[in-house]
Amino acid sequence: MEQILSKCEQYFMRNGLKSTTMDDVCRFMGISKKTLYQFIDQKSDLIYRIVQRRVQEEQQLAQVITVESENAIDELLRISRHVHEKLQQTAPSILYDLQKYYHRSWELMEQHRKDFVAGMIKTNIERGMKEGLYRNDLQTDIVTAIFSCALGAMVDEDFYAGHEYSPSEAHRVFVDYHIRGIASEKGMELYGEYLKI
Repeated sequence: MEQILSKCEQYFMRNGLKSTTMDDVCRFMGISKKTLYQFIDQKSDLIYRIVQRRVQEEQQLAQVITVESENAIDELLRISRHVHEKLQQTAPSILYDLQKYYHRSWELMEQHRKDFVAGMIKTNIERGMKEGLYRNDLQTDIVTAIFSCALGAMVDEDFYAGHEYSPSEAHRVFVDYHIRGIASEKGMELYGEYLKI
């Protein structure tokens, strides 16, 4: 089943959700619909399982990055680079289609953002403050809420209306904006060093 989900995810990421039929998926995978329907009930079920798998993988990867990173800024930049790459590989319509047509899957993504991502950001802020890389006067709950809300806004279609920038570019600029807003003088020096690499 893992292999099926992985291949289906690749196809959806390239071609979008709404316009892709189960026949398209079966042709791409070289299997019959009968075979595919042994594992899933319908297209919305397949999409939910792909999103569920992706969320679990993202959470595991974020935890590994946290352990392996040298400091709070390094952690944030590593996660940001990963998100940037994923957004570049994702058809822009994916997030809009999830939001509009696949509510169960969208809710799973939103729960991930509100719970896991917000928790990671709060922990990152607390780590950076202890390391002296972030300002010591930050109100972590408020900064975390602002970060989470901004991420939510960046998956809204209206955010891009009339503009040329992509989700990956918006995310990169946002993380830079976030770091510059919370970094101490020591943190800004270190951030400047990372930007040179």
